[in-house]
Amino acid sequence: SKLVENVQDHVKKLNFFYENGLHSSNKKTLVNGTTITVSSGSITYYNALASFVDSKTLSWRDNYGNTGKITGDTILVSVGGRPFMPDNIPGVKEYAITSDDLFSLSRSPGKTLCVGAGYISLECGGFFGPFGI
Repeated sequence: SKLVENVQDHVKKLNFFYENGLHSSNKKTLVNGTTITVSSGSITYYNALASFVDSKTLSWRDNYGNTGKITGDTILVSVGGRPFMPDNIPGVKEYAITSDDLFSLSRSPGKTLCVGAGYISLECGGFFGPFGI
């Protein structure tokens, strides 16, 4: 549908701008696992799962099985969120739509209640508000 196409195009544009913002970093790991130098900045970007070993060290693992440790006085961790639907709420499986589902529906969901005060719920509400949904 046109809605799905428009949303997917919008997300692609956002991803482009986010990726462009990383050009201030000096190294970047691409989707294929290749690391490239993009500038003389002092930031290294990793697309990986990580956990703190101590207050100045992270241990990381990427989708390709590569692992390593990062040590620094300042470490910025940017985390993503995944939808969660609890099993103990009657009707949740039949009627709930996650943020992943919302942008791939073949038809408008009609009036929609966005549950949660996190950024994903707020983004969904902000996106659908102008459409009267």
